[in-house]
Amino acid sequence: METFFQDIRYGLRMLGKSPAFTAVAVLTLALGIGANTAIFTLINSVLLKILPVKDPGRLVVVGDPGRANERNLGTPQPDLFSYPLFRQLRDGNNVFTGMTASGEANRSKVETESSGVVTDEAVGTLVTGNYFSTLGVNAFLGRTLSPQDDVDRGAGPVVVVSHDFWTRKLSSDASIVGQTVRLNNFPYTVIGVAAPGFVGDTVGDKQDFWVPLSMQAQMMPGRPWLDDVHASWLRVLARLKPGVSMGQAESDMNLIFQQWLKGPQGLALDPGDQEFLRRARVPVVPGGRGFSQLRGEFFAPLMLLMAIVGLVLLIACVNVANLLLARATGRQREVAVRLAIGATRFRLMRQLLTESLLLAFAGGAAGLLVARWGTEALLKFSVGDRAREGLQTSPDLRVLFFTAGICLLTGLIFGLAPALRSSRVAVAPTLKGGALTQARLRGIPVGKALVAVQVSICLLVLFAAGLLVRSLRNLQNIDVGYDRQEILMVRADPVAAGYKA
Repeated sequence: METFFQDIRYGLRMLGKSPAFTAVAVLTLALGIGANTAIFTLINSVLLKILPVKDPGRLVVVGDPGRANERNLGTPQPDLFSYPLFRQLRDGNNVFTGMTASGEANRSKVETESSGVVTDEAVGTLVTGNYFSTLGVNAFLGRTLSPQDDVDRGAGPVVVVSHDFWTRKLSSDASIVGQTVRLNNFPYTVIGVAAPGFVGDTVGDKQDFWVPLSMQAQMMPGRPWLDDVHASWLRVLARLKPGVSMGQAESDMNLIFQQWLKGPQGLALDPGDQEFLRRARVPVVPGGRGFSQLRGEFFAPLMLLMAIVGLVLLIACVNVANLLLARATGRQREVAVRLAIGATRFRLMRQLLTESLLLAFAGGAAGLLVARWGTEALLKFSVGDRAREGLQTSPDLRVLFFTAGICLLTGLIFGLAPALRSSRVAVAPTLKGGALTQARLRGIPVGKALVAVQVSICLLVLFAAGLLVRSLRNLQNIDVGYDRQEILMVRADPVAAGYKA
């Protein structure tokens, strides 16, 4: 450890003696590492992040809500469920300790007794009474919903608000618990504030409040969906019993599903729907990451971007390697002196690799700032405001470990060739003032070989970028059958405005 810290101190002194070289190298690496970190931050938020719930590895999604978005939600299906079908699955299964359903409600106008109208755009979710207990989410203030709140239709006018909504819109008022708020002009009693960090079970869809499913008619006037077997609108999460596999759970769900089709409610469906559902299967998949429409929509683009920025980082590594090779040529006499007084080649290689790693981690630190800006720019370009608010893009341990790992790998990639070259200096000729030699690879100067590699990668990136720009231009020029100039999209929500059915 003592020699390791000596290497760090010496490396910092050597980099400080060449501020121009250090600045150029750090800036080059910051752009490459920052771009990779920005894309990985989005991959982490959309594809990898786990819900902040208890034991997420035991959660499963029943059905496939992402696939259901591609079909008509007014017909029965095995991906989103009607309330009667959900009850059959919940009450008849032997594989889950808890099974909960949720469905998005109308955007709501929220009014409090003290402040009046708080917002006209609150996003709420109707959930079963065991929603929070099944997920293992506790209350920050008050309590969460319980099964007793979700027994009788219209008899449970209570609401749990998210911690984020409580701080942004309710001024962190601890006395809000027990007060009455009006959601779309209907009174509800606030019973609790959810734990910090929990904003719902859907990636990119931040929820502001949760009310019992039994209040569906009050939250969504004119749409009595609780008794409608054709209304497929509920997403289902469940928690596996100990020792039960997802395959066993899927078999149990499909058995109950087919039994329901043969019962009175299933036979009440249209013959075409019955035939479709008899051939369908209810999937059961891991649910620790929650629901996400963004996951299917952005998986391929994010993977493509990750590959492209990986090539950009490789170009940056080649640039810095060339700079280090040029710098190593000027340090040959220094290396020869150290070898002459007893330093081993391994010791010199370790010292030079330490300097490369210092450059890499300095570039990584600057890259985190670039990544923050890049992530915000990508989100602004690709998703709407609400989804941007719902995605948690603050760097977490996974992002920091990724950045540290890529810094380590980058430092080794661009530092290895200069370190090997510098440690192979001919001591006697160099000390006698002989001509400085260039590193060669099978007779070809290493610098020229690196330039050739860099040009090849740059051409590949340019071709890919050209294809993407051409595809984007073709999409913009598609003939949609009408004049797209000066067209506005208007959304009218009568319920939020106070109208009743």
